[in-house]
Formats: sequence, structure tokens, C-alpha cells
Amino acid sequence: GQGAIVTRFGNASSADVWALESSAGLSDGQPPWLRVQTNVDHWVPISSGAYATHRRQHVVELLTGLGQRNVNKSSLMTTYLTDTVRSGSENRTSPEDTGVILRPTTIATVLLDPSAPSVQVPDSWHW
Repeated sequence: GQGAIVTRFGNASSADVWALESSAGLSDGQPPWLRVQTNVDHWVPISSGAYATHRRQHVVELLTGLGQRNVNKSSLMTTYLTDTVRSGSENRTSPEDTGVILRPTTIATVLLDPSAPSVQVPDSWHW
């Protein structure tokens, strides 16, 4: 693949590399062309009830619904700004994770296109 999520462990002695095109079964069945990471490690399943798993799953559902050919900077930003609750997660209160993607505590978001020229001004949003 041409991308990966690298998770460094607290002792900095090792890392988990989760590449595009790797097994779809590693995180709630994400398709091989897509990797979504929130504030929880990808190997933590939505069934665990851990914080941010419902938000991650909502992103996966929205982007797989669009399909790989329709994912671009604009559709990524539209997905990111989704403030609706994920179906089936409406009543989650402990931890509060209803699947709303944009969180009020978000400091910044940057979208970069690796296929673009080497000098890019990132699209950034600050709250």
C-alpha cells in the first residue's frame, strides 16, 4: 500500500504499523483501501465499548458508503464535519461516544494530499 498508520507504544521501543491493503479484519472490518484511526487504537473493536470506537465506526460506515472512487479532500472534510449521531449509538453515555465525528475538543485538522506537489499549504481548521 501507499499509506499506513504507525502507533508508537509508550516506551518508544516498538511500533505497530497498519498498512493500506493489509487484512480487512484488523479493525471492525475496514476495507483494505481505507484506514481510520481516532483516539483509540485500531485493534480495539467497537464491541469493546471503548471511547471513540463508535466515532471511528461512523467514519468507516460513511466512507465505505461513498466508495473508494468518491473519496477526495472535499468528501473527507464533509465526513469529518458530520455532527449526526451514528445509528445504534444514540444512547451511549459511558463513555460518551455517540459516533459524532467532529468533537468540540478538536484543536486542529490537517488534510494533505501525498500525490500533490511537494510544497503544500495544508487545509487546517482550528477551534
